[in-house]
Amino acid sequence: MTHKRSITSIAVFDRALKRLKKPFPKVTHEVAKLSAQLEDGELMGDRIPNTPHELYKVRLPNPDAQKGKSGGFRVVYYLK
Repeated sequence: MTHKRSITSIAVFDRALKRLKKPFPKVTHEVAKLSAQLEDGELMGDRIPNTPHELYKVRLPNPDAQKGKSGGFRVVYYLK
């Protein structure tokens, strides 16, 4: 049984996302997909070792640049 998680972003993330929306309009769609997966209980990306919290880093593709995940966006999130 998986349970829904609550996703909260911090102000610095919101500001960075707003800046990225202009040159890369599809970034919000990729972040929304990631948020939905996290809310559904999936753990995306790789856990960052040697940290006191459950930190994860995940790469999101950038469909506007057409370079795959390596040319995409990086998101770091943690579980509370």
